[in-house]
Amino acid sequence: MVGIAGDFPSEAANMIPKKYQDLPKFGQFYGKSSNLNMEALSAADPQVIVDIGEKKGSEKEDMDKLQQQLKIPTVFIEANLDHLPATYQKLGELTGNKKANQALADYCTKVLAQAKAARQKIGDKKATVYYASGKAGLNTNAQGSFHSQIFDTIGVTNVVKDVQIASQGNGTTVSIEQLMQWQPEYIIAESDAVYQTIKTDPSWQQLTAVQKNRVYKVPTVPYNFLGFPPSVNRIMGIQWLGNLIYPDVYKLDIQKNVKAYYKLFWHIDLTKARLQQVLDHSTR
Repeated sequence: MVGIAGDFPSEAANMIPKKYQDLPKFGQFYGKSSNLNMEALSAADPQVIVDIGEKKGSEKEDMDKLQQQLKIPTVFIEANLDHLPATYQKLGELTGNKKANQALADYCTKVLAQAKAARQKIGDKKATVYYASGKAGLNTNAQGSFHSQIFDTIGVTNVVKDVQIASQGNGTTVSIEQLMQWQPEYIIAESDAVYQTIKTDPSWQQLTAVQKNRVYKVPTVPYNFLGFPPSVNRIMGIQWLGNLIYPDVYKLDIQKNVKAYYKLFWHIDLTKARLQQVLDHSTR
């Protein structure tokens, strides 16, 4: 690994090994904040460039153009949740590290199978959820968006529907009035700031989920469990949110599962204090 897109969050400074924190920052290839430093990337001379994520309409052309400009093989792997086992197998082929990647693929397969079994038990009795992001908590990801895919996998209903789908930037903007109509059973806040806003701002107190203390903060260290970026962090998100909303169906020791996931995927040994930091305001 010769570089990363950007800085790790400050909250993860005591978790991520220094050798990764000190890697060059090349910037972002896609998105509103696209700022890829082509010169720095070329100077690092990687053997292969791998882009993993949501498939865009111009993906092939973009990857081909990047490969021609840098004269470095460039590969795109689509990272839909159901594709993650195959993603790790493909990465194992690319790197020659098949054994370790197969272990990650097997873990993903197990979690996705568990979620499928949970959905069958839940049936039509799905809980409703609103994901609150943005400064005021009124940005979100609508049904049908790439970032909302995880809710379908878990077996919950995203209340944000029949609105314009926006997968980039801050997502879809909604209003308190719409939320009053939707009345989600659970509200998931993207950050501590949004969580505190929802818990204290009088306008949010009209919502049943707030009145019943069904507001939780998604764990975000070092990456958001629900998909920012939309990568393998969602595998832990399935377990966390599934167990939070359907504890009698998922039946997980979430602290144990979080520690095991961090060790396997991110090579991080979570102490008791760090585990509490990760799950702050995130459990019943």
